[in-house]
Amino acid sequence: MQNIDCHIIISHYNGNLEDWIHNLKYKYTIISKQNIPLETIPNKGNEVSGYLEYIINNYENLHEYTIFLHDHRTSWHCKENIDEKVNNIVFKKQYCNINDTVNIEKIGMYCELTQQYIPELINEIAHILDEPISINDLVYKQASQFYVHKNNILRHSKEKYIQLYNYLMNTNILTWLSSRSFEYTWHYIFTKKHFDESDL
Repeated sequence: MQNIDCHIIISHYNGNLEDWIHNLKYKYTIISKQNIPLETIPNKGNEVSGYLEYIINNYENLHEYTIFLHDHRTSWHCKENIDEKVNNIVFKKQYCNINDTVNIEKIGMYCELTQQYIPELINEIAHILDEPISINDLVYKQASQFYVHKNNILRHSKEKYIQLYNYLMNTNILTWLSSRSFEYTWHYIFTKKHFDESDL
């Protein structure tokens, strides 16, 4: 049985938490944007703003592992209820997307808006991190729910996360696009690998 120092972060907007958070075996923090209209600071970038906010505010006091979650118990990208999924995690990696999505995909430029804005957003992430992200080589696992070791978070300075957060807050690009740019790159941000090697 693993004895893990782990903390859960739930990025909340309008999901129902009452049905499941009491089942979690690890302590948790809720970063809520409830009652703040979408596209209004700080409710921009969907779950990304909550994730970055937690990292910035707790950078000096991170747990060994942090699990980052959406605010819904059930979803198309998890076969189990999320509380059951989290409680059964075996921590084998430094970073792992915990969703059950089968497809490991290259970035889907599936509409004109993503073709126009996603490269711009990812290039800005690369510029802030001062690392060469090759958009054509990024292969990601769908939906941004994952665990990550504190050493992988600490590979970037607190100032870098603040810059990412400020960019997210100040961009005029819509949330569903800005959040997707992080969905495509979380694994790179924490592992510096273009291919998401997540598995359970």
